Amino acid sequence: MGKSTDGTGDEPFMSNQRYHSTMRNLSSIVDEIQAHMEELEVKRELSLAMSRQIVRKTKRVIHALHKGEHYHEVLLQAEQEMRELEESLRDSPQIWNSGAVYDAMMELAEAAILVAVIEDRPLPTPQELHVQPASWVLGLGDAIGEMRRRTLDLLRDDDTDGAEAMLLSMEELFAALLSFDSPDAILPARRKQDVARSLLEKTRADVTANAVMRRSREHRS
Repeated sequence: MGKSTDGTGDEPFMSNQRYHSTMRNLSSIVDEIQAHMEELEVKRELSLAMSRQIVRKTKRVIHALHKGEHYHEVLLQAEQEMRELEESLRDSPQIWNSGAVYDAMMELAEAAILVAVIEDRPLPTPQELHVQPASWVLGLGDAIGEMRRRTLDLLRDDDTDGAEAMLLSMEELFAALLSFDSPDAILPARRKQDVARSLLEKTRADVTANAVMRRSREHRS
């Protein structure tokens, strides 16, 4: 076993020279990581603000749609903001996959899908909306609830044909939602599926009851 230079025993575990050589870049590493963390914090705060803004706009879209008011410009703004948010977080996947951003994706998907159904246009894809596929599926589930509200509005307006057409669309979207059977860690869709099933059953009952009442009125007349 080697001796130390002063003859007192074993060679020291690490000489002072080696210690200083190893540690001299510690400060630069820490500074670089801290700068990175500060940049992430700035991006996180920005993403929270943008996500809240997107959610507010999508809620305005759905409210305006049910009220028969203009909504296209607001929806286009929300879609543009989502594209900008994706671009700003391109190098920060941990924020892009965070809760606030994910919620904004779901809300945007819900509004865009609902608009497409009501306007009888092709459904927007996740890629077109710049949202994650899983958030698109969950937004699809939420859109079914808004379609029930639309169906009830049509029934109140005595638009039976429109209500029946909306029910058919609900059934198609529900069948698509039910086709996903992934673990919750990948796609937490079970609760959305259960809620959509309940809403669909209630809507089907409402439309059926309306049809029975209509036939009864026609028979009496």
